[in-house]
Amino acid sequence: MSTKVGLLGAGYILDSHANAVSGIPGVSVHAVADLSRGRAERAAAKYAIPHVFDTIEQLAASDCDVVHVLLPPAFHVDAATAMVEAGKSVFLEKPMGLDSAACAALCELAAKKGVALGVNHNFLFSPAYEALRARVKAGELGRIDNIRVD
Repeated sequence: MSTKVGLLGAGYILDSHANAVSGIPGVSVHAVADLSRGRAERAAAKYAIPHVFDTIEQLAASDCDVVHVLLPPAFHVDAATAMVEAGKSVFLEKPMGLDSAACAALCELAAKKGVALGVNHNFLFSPAYEALRARVKAGELGRIDNIRVD
């Protein structure tokens, strides 16, 4: 059995998700949805994605098992809620949402529906971040007042 993944949002981060999913045995990118149908069609052509949609509702009604929410943060919770309501597991780009109460409600809904819910933090365990965290914990950098990472 193959796991079918849908990608909601065809912006710059789609490439990372499409490449990652294509490297997992038994998992395929099955659909892409974007308000700009042209952008979704270009992504579908680039990654041989068989289904293209231009609404969240179409993706929710599809036969995808999992949906990666790749939209701007302000839309994460509402989009994920629609997918969870449709019985799909969801993988969200960070941040999960902009309101902790809405995030908690989404977690409760996913548990109630029996679907998985995850949040992507792509650099969280990279060697550079781990080294920085170790230096902070060891007190090597003094009291941290402000951090900016580009």
